[in-house]
Amino acid sequence: PGQLLVGFAAETENIEAHALEKLKRKKIDLIAANSVAGVEGAFGNDENTLILLGNNGFRQVLGPASKEKIADLLIQQINHQKH
Repeated sequence: PGQLLVGFAAETENIEAHALEKLKRKKIDLIAANSVAGVEGAFGNDENTLILLGNNGFRQVLGPASKEKIADLLIQQINHQKH
């Protein structure tokens, strides 16, 4: 009780579909998914985009923004989901 489980999914394709499958399989509350494929992937870039998905149907796209800003937005959403 009072615990929020958050996972991460670094995907190369079908980002949302694969992330939703992981969300269900791991029985977690939220999953933050992003692409690691090609030039738009998270590695080697200063910016990122996350898709935050919840087991209750919640969906929010964070970014594109700097990785620092994405981290701040993710923490805000996790805190919001806890309450």
